Amino acid sequence: MSDGLKTEAGKEERDDFASQIARLKAELEREKLTCKRYRLAAESATNLIYEWDLGSGLDWLGNVDAFLGYQPNEIPRTWDGYTSLFHPEDRDRVLAAIEKQLKSEEPYSVECRVRRKDGTYLYWQDRGSVVRDESGKPLKWLGAITDITARKQAEIALRESEERYRLLVETLPDGVVVHSQGRVVFANPAGAAILGAAGPADLIGKPVIEFVHPDYRELALKRIQQSIREGRPASLAEEKFIRLDGTSIYVEISAFPFHYAGNPVMLTVFNDISERKRAEGDLRRMNAFLDSIVENIPNMIFLKDARELRFVRFNRAGEDLLGYSREDMLGKSDYDFFPKEQADLFTGRDREVLRGKALVETREESIQTRHKGARILHTQKVPILDASGEPEYLLGISEDITERKRAEEQVLISLREKDVLLQEIHHRVKNNMQVISSLFNLQAGHAGYEKYRGIFKEAQTRIRSMSLVHEKLYQSGHFSRIDFGGYIKSLAVHLVQVYRPQRGLIRLETDFDEVTLDISSAMPCGLLLNELISNALKHAYPDNRAGVVRIGLKRGPGGRIEIRVADDGIGLPADLDFRKAESFGLQIVNLLVGQLDASIELDRSNGTAFTVTFRELEYASRT
Repeated sequence: MSDGLKTEAGKEERDDFASQIARLKAELEREKLTCKRYRLAAESATNLIYEWDLGSGLDWLGNVDAFLGYQPNEIPRTWDGYTSLFHPEDRDRVLAAIEKQLKSEEPYSVECRVRRKDGTYLYWQDRGSVVRDESGKPLKWLGAITDITARKQAEIALRESEERYRLLVETLPDGVVVHSQGRVVFANPAGAAILGAAGPADLIGKPVIEFVHPDYRELALKRIQQSIREGRPASLAEEKFIRLDGTSIYVEISAFPFHYAGNPVMLTVFNDISERKRAEGDLRRMNAFLDSIVENIPNMIFLKDARELRFVRFNRAGEDLLGYSREDMLGKSDYDFFPKEQADLFTGRDREVLRGKALVETREESIQTRHKGARILHTQKVPILDASGEPEYLLGISEDITERKRAEEQVLISLREKDVLLQEIHHRVKNNMQVISSLFNLQAGHAGYEKYRGIFKEAQTRIRSMSLVHEKLYQSGHFSRIDFGGYIKSLAVHLVQVYRPQRGLIRLETDFDEVTLDISSAMPCGLLLNELISNALKHAYPDNRAGVVRIGLKRGPGGRIEIRVADDGIGLPADLDFRKAESFGLQIVNLLVGQLDASIELDRSNGTAFTVTFRELEYASRT
């Protein structure tokens, strides 16, 4: 080869090498410019970018320190420095995902919590990939960080809200059913229980209209369609449902339309009101029953409000008594119907009832009616208290006792007339017996023998004992019962004057309980005492001896009455059986003991003492 050719070839090689160097320099400048732009873009973006050399070094593109609340370059630019910021619960999971990506070509994208300097955590989404050489060996790791804290907090809040909603719906005592296109797509446990299902799953897919009673289906469909068409909740309503077992229940139901996935959906909330409906029915029947009683009771019943004392309820008997219709009375007060003085009196009594919060009874009050004139009422008033214990109403019940009062007055007049008549009868009987006693006394004065005069005297004392009963009845205010102790004392004093007129020889000692007897018992008992006392005065103290006659009257247990006549005289002969004696006086004693159904005992230990025990005779036993 000539020298010219060699020189030309060398020159071409040098030009080619220089061209390559120039091209490489240009590419290097472009790469530097691209890197500068890339770093500038990364540092100005909201995301963070990091480059890990797969050793210790880690380079951040973006202000990671400020992002996590640190001072510039406070976070170590190492891989361990970065991973130490991971939440302890997330660190192993993230490292395992990175290790897996280094060994394979699978995409890497994880969510983790990263600690800020103040101890709070941010949610990061870390995406990365591996740069490999031509043989597939990893050279470096490039990662990009996106802050998803706001989204994660929203998701957490949403989950918590959904959980609260789920718990609320599932624990709600009301039934909740969601239906779309006529079929159930959701039901809560309460709704399933109300409809007789074992659980919500038993309701899913069932036509919702099948649970509505046929009598209510047409109306229910109209309400649902109108609610969906107008896009507003259906008004609260009462419907009749059919449970899965075929039984019927009453429910109170509300419906709320909304759209889900482009389809109209209806949410219904309902509760079983069957018990309430039954209670309402019972209450209506009870109110009707009470209204019937109030309306048909013969006494006037009225109700006034506690504040202004105006009538709020009035029954039929009140209309008939006062002569005003209910329409005339309701909303008005006593001042609209009665004279002021009378209205003042009624109002004052009403206020007294309300202040005392207790029943007040007015046995007699006069009232002027519209058509029946003056009437006499027996009125009871009682306050009706509210839940706080304060008077809310005043209830009054008035009985018209006008006719009864007139009848009572007639009875009182009749009783007074009868009392006068009985008094006159006793007076006349007493006088007649005194006339008979005077005739015996006159006859005794003409008797020729002392024996006959004694017989007339004894008869006279017996008549006196009977006359004394009528005298005591005449003097009493009862006319059928006498103070028997007073009777005995008067009889004994009279007999002492008859048989032992010498003053001071016979002393009477008495011990009387308070005992009253009616005439059916007093008459035979008086005759019996006459014989016992007379016998003591005539025979116990011969030759004008002095002595003591003791008379006792006691009321014992069981209504028994005990009479004791005792003397300290010479006593009865030892061989005398008083029950079989031929003496006329003792025969009368035994006869009267039998008439009184009494028992008689004789005590001879100290003179003579007779004890008679009996119960007061019932009037019917006299027949």
